[in-house]
Order: sequence, then C-alpha cells, then structure tokens
Amino acid sequence: MLAQDPPDMSHRGAVSGVEVELNDRVRLADSIGHQSSDMVFALDPASCILCVNEAAVATLGYAEHDLVGMPFDRLLVGNSLAESRSRFETHLVTISGDLVRVEIRKDHRIITARDLAELESLEENLAQSHKMEALGVLAGGIAHDFNNLLTGILGCAYVLQNNSSMPDHGGEALEVIIQSSERAAQLTTQLLSFVRKGKAALGPVDLHDTIREILQLLSRTIDKRIRITHRLDAASSGVLGEPGQIYQVLLNLCLNARDAMAHGGDLCVSTRNIGGSIVVSVSDTGSGIPAELHKRIFEPFFTTKSADRGTGMGLALVSVIARDHGGSVTFDTETGRGSVFHVTLPVYRAKAVAS
Repeated sequence: MLAQDPPDMSHRGAVSGVEVELNDRVRLADSIGHQSSDMVFALDPASCILCVNEAAVATLGYAEHDLVGMPFDRLLVGNSLAESRSRFETHLVTISGDLVRVEIRKDHRIITARDLAELESLEENLAQSHKMEALGVLAGGIAHDFNNLLTGILGCAYVLQNNSSMPDHGGEALEVIIQSSERAAQLTTQLLSFVRKGKAALGPVDLHDTIREILQLLSRTIDKRIRITHRLDAASSGVLGEPGQIYQVLLNLCLNARDAMAHGGDLCVSTRNIGGSIVVSVSDTGSGIPAELHKRIFEPFFTTKSADRGTGMGLALVSVIARDHGGSVTFDTETGRGSVFHVTLPVYRAKAVAS
C-alpha cells in the first residue's frame, strides 16, 4: 500500500486563530464599559484598535468597523501614544475633522478618553448651584436687616404725611416714598419666602393695572429724555400670580430698558393675547446686547452694567419668576438697535382657582 500524504490541516490553525481573536473581541467588548460616557478603546500590542465602546463611536462619528484596526495615533493631534505619559490632555480628531479636547488615561492596552468640554459643563453647573446656595444664605440675612430699615423709613414718611404744614408737592413725593417702601417690604418678604422654600400666595393680577402703576412711578423719576409710551391691546390681561413678583418682573425689565438709554430714547410697554396667553413686551431704543452675550443674559451674577449699577440678578430673577408662574421670557436684541423682552404668561381662568 502506498503511503498517503497527511491531510493539509494548515487552514485549521488559521481558522482557530480567527475564532480565538473573535472570541477575545467579544469578551473585550463586554469588559470595556459600553455604558460608560467616556470613550474607551482596547488596543493590540501594535497600538491598533481592537474594540471600542458606544461613546467613542458616537463622539468620533466613525462606524465601529472603521475604527477597529486603525492605529490609535491616527486619532491623536500632536501626540504619540507611546511617547506620552499615562495621563495627559490632547485632542482627538472626528471623522468630520473636528477636534474634541480630551483627557487620556492609559491602563496597559485600555485607553480611556474623557470629553473635557462635557466635564467642564458639569463643573460649571455645580459651581452655579453653589453660587445660588450662597446667594440664598446671604439674601436671608440681608432681608431681615433691610426690613428693619424700611420700617424706619415708612414710620417717618407716615409722620410727615400727617403733618398739615406739608406743601402739596412734598406730599406727592412722600406718596412715592411710601409706595416704593411698601413694595420693597413686600419684595423682602418674598425673598425670605423663597429662601425658606415657602410658597407664595397666588391670586388674580391685572397686568394692565400693574403696568400703569409702574409707568406712573417711572414718569416721576426717569430721565426726561426718555419717552414712555404704552399699547395695552390685550383683551384679557388677568393672570394668576403673586402680585409683588409680577410687579418685580415688569419693573426690572423697564429699569433695564431705561439703563440701556443713557442719552435718551423710547421705552414702550405693550400687551397682546396669543391663544390662552398674554404677552407683555418691553422695548427700548438703546444700545442693544452683543450677539456673543445672548446665551448669558439670564445667567445669575452676569451683567453688562458697571459694578456700581448692576448685580446681574435682575434678569435671572425675571426668568425664574416667569417660569414659576407657568410662563417664559424671550428677547430680540441687536447691538446699536435696542432690545425687546417678551414675557408670556397664561391668562387667568376663574375655574382654575375653584379646582
């Protein structure tokens, strides 16, 4: 019998190697944190990508099969993985050519890349919450002292008001002092309620009456170079809210409009109904707000005014109060062409109170 050549088994080794590689990749995929928000890459000994998680695919824009087999250094900008420390900052290049600033951590052949822009956003939000907490503590202490000062001011004003020898023009000025002081006392009470997380007492508020009251006050105190007009076209002007807070919203917007017109201009307050809402618009012909600052307008402590004229809390409180009343605040503004702020609030329905 002739001896037969042994069967060629070389392909079995190759197949087994592929099977082992595929099994390793499956196990690797399960181990590198597909639920992680960080980008995770598993590399082979030549620093080519074996496996990635979903965050890497989503952030970089590549399909997973395009990333597998790619040298990791191809994603790096100005760095080489082999020459870098175990932890360093760099940029990764997306499929569209955009750069993502990341912190890289190397653990043997597992690479973790954290998006620093997202991290900074979280840190900024945390810092903002700490600011608001500090503001609440500060406001609570100030409100008590301010209420004591207002008590003295109002007491003296009432005494002078009852003085029969007070001239007529002096009586008018005292009336303004008393009204303003009473409003200030209401605001400090609201501030304390807010700090203590108490609920404000809600009731029907006529926005037209509130607007007329504010404009009457401004007409006595505002720069005479500023012309004040109003167009109260809303057929339904009642809202359900806390009167002092609604007053504060509209007064803040009018004072901001005034401050934007250092050399005079036009301040107009208008109303209209849209669906089941009333929109109050406060417009000015002042300096406007640059486009690069638009996203920060409602940010607490941010102000475009000088340090002696603004605290940066006015529009932040306007936004919070409007939201708490089921409404919103929007704006249109352009540098050199003035600003318009729109407060939208749901129209008051009597049956809403009964329910």
